[in-house]
Amino acid sequence: MDAVTLTVVGDEMEAEALCGMLRANGIECSYRRSDVSAGIGTIGGGFAMAGPTEVLVHERDLAAARPIANALAAGLADAWRRLMEARESACPNADPLWTGY
Repeated sequence: MDAVTLTVVGDEMEAEALCGMLRANGIECSYRRSDVSAGIGTIGGGFAMAGPTEVLVHERDLAAARPIANALAAGLADAWRRLMEARESACPNADPLWTGY
């Protein structure tokens, strides 16, 4: 595979979601943890789903894959915005930096 990085996502679950969308549109896809998240995985016995994950496509598919990646990113950003708005209306005096962790 003449793989090029399409984007870097937050974790393997997000990478799998994007690859599923790409594959549904006829674009071959794979992903790998970035150097940083791969190193973190060795601390916990080599298993870690969290951390930056590169999504790879064929170079010839890069132009077709970008709008799909952008649509997923926009959808996730919109979902996060709606979640924070709902939280604000339910808890108007809550700490604005709280993210749920």
